[in-house]
Amino acid sequence: MPQIVRDLSHAFRSITAKPWLSAAIVLTLALGIGANTAVFSVVNAVLLRPLPYRDGDRLVWLWSTDPKNPTAQWVSYSDFQDFRAQSRTVESAAAWFGYEMVLTGNLEPQRVQVIVTYGDLFSVLGVPPALGTGYHAEREGAQERAIVLSHRFWADRFGANPEIVGRSVTLSGNSYRVAGVMPPGFQFPIQTPPVDLWATIGPDQFGSAPQQQRSVRGMEVIARLRPGVELQRAQSELNVVASRLGQEYPESNANVGVRIVPAAAHVTGRVSRPLLVLFAAVGFVLLIACVNVANLLLARAADRRREIALRAALGASRARIVGQLVVESLLLALAGGGLGALLATWGVEALVALVPGDLPRAGDIGVDRAVLAFTLIASVGTGMLFGLAPAWHASKVDLTSPCRTAGAPRRTARVRVGCAACWWWQKSPSPWCS
Repeated sequence: MPQIVRDLSHAFRSITAKPWLSAAIVLTLALGIGANTAVFSVVNAVLLRPLPYRDGDRLVWLWSTDPKNPTAQWVSYSDFQDFRAQSRTVESAAAWFGYEMVLTGNLEPQRVQVIVTYGDLFSVLGVPPALGTGYHAEREGAQERAIVLSHRFWADRFGANPEIVGRSVTLSGNSYRVAGVMPPGFQFPIQTPPVDLWATIGPDQFGSAPQQQRSVRGMEVIARLRPGVELQRAQSELNVVASRLGQEYPESNANVGVRIVPAAAHVTGRVSRPLLVLFAAVGFVLLIACVNVANLLLARAADRRREIALRAALGASRARIVGQLVVESLLLALAGGGLGALLATWGVEALVALVPGDLPRAGDIGVDRAVLAFTLIASVGTGMLFGLAPAWHASKVDLTSPCRTAGAPRRTARVRVGCAACWWWQKSPSPWCS
């Protein structure tokens, strides 16, 4: 510990001895590390952070497929029922579609974003309401209409009134019972604009003969696989179910298959590659900054040859000299990382303002512990990257050469020039060398 304290003290004195050069190095690193930190905060929130649902790795999307239409299609109400009933690898499933309704009542009418559900959606996601018990769409929907409010909408529209549960509200002319309020930050699906409330399908939403709606594919389906079930196994089983439906209902389901997509891949699939390319680009910018800083340190080492030669003459080993110089580089890198983290907090706000409105999980972007840990790792790695090579080069000291000029005054430098002239031109000793 005393040795570390001495190294840090000596490194601090060496850094402050050249304030402008040190400031240039810190600012260069701050820009590079800050840009990487800001972009990593986006990558972390969108791609790396797990979905905010229980056991999110077991959640999958179900899509209908048709050889005539290579893009994934939504699922019909009747196909959803058959997939859920005939599958042994699916633990639970729910279907939904988006809808815009008008909320009326004592307050001013307001258009709201509604997700109409079928099945126990909140049980599938593993997120219970914060207030109330919620609803089961098939149980309550067959008898009455019920809704669950988002926490944001509950606070904005109803003033966070805890007694709202059990009351009735009017949506597009129909009365709905408020069955619960979701926790803060809950959002499903992860989209923009955010959902205001979730509602049951309601009595006779699809009529008395669901089979007649089999050709109408207008629902998204999310399912939870049973523990230990692999994606390939579930896909194979549902392929069999889809093939059976094609034989039973050739008019609507001939050549119609099913495709399973992990929930995380569905949410981030279209933005993952652009974000990774952007992250690689700013990483290359940081690499260029490291090269520039390494050149500055090499130039600085040329002015410290006398100091390094004196330390070597007093018995300092090469490893000891390299270690001291690397400590200085790490201090500069940590200072640049700290300033970069500060710049990143502002940069994240700018990125959020510039990102497309449909970027998934944009509300989760921010500087958190994972981002700060990345900044620390990037700072230490950067310090080692740009500091080790200049330190190793600067530690090359030859104390046995009679004409060496490492840290020598100008007269000694002229002696070396004279010695070189003797050797190359006169092939005999010069008076300067006597």
